Amino acid sequence: MCPFYLLKSHRKSTLWRSSSFAAAQCPELRKKLGITHLISVCRELLSSSGDYIHLQIYVEDTEYSDLLIHLPKTTQFIQAAFEEGGRVLIHCIMGVSRSTTVVAAFRELLFFA
Repeated sequence: MCPFYLLKSHRKSTLWRSSSFAAAQCPELRKKLGITHLISVCRELLSSSGDYIHLQIYVEDTEYSDLLIHLPKTTQFIQAAFEEGGRVLIHCIMGVSRSTTVVAAFRELLFFA
């Protein structure tokens, strides 16, 4: 099994956030969690295996990067995945700010909807 640290971000276990780029690359992990959709919030590219639908958000981890402009796209992607009965894994490189921001934006959408 691949080394990883995951935070379950949704009570139905359908939204997961990874603190590791390596975890997102791990087919065993994706299969174990039933991941159908993957959001990469980083400039590094994953090798696609075709067993998931992938959204790549090219954002560097700097204080000048504008993640806000991408949040409507990520929240729509997550919502569409859930409507299809999918499970989403969101990752960046360190799991500190970018992937966490995407999860927080989606949760805010649920709260205010």
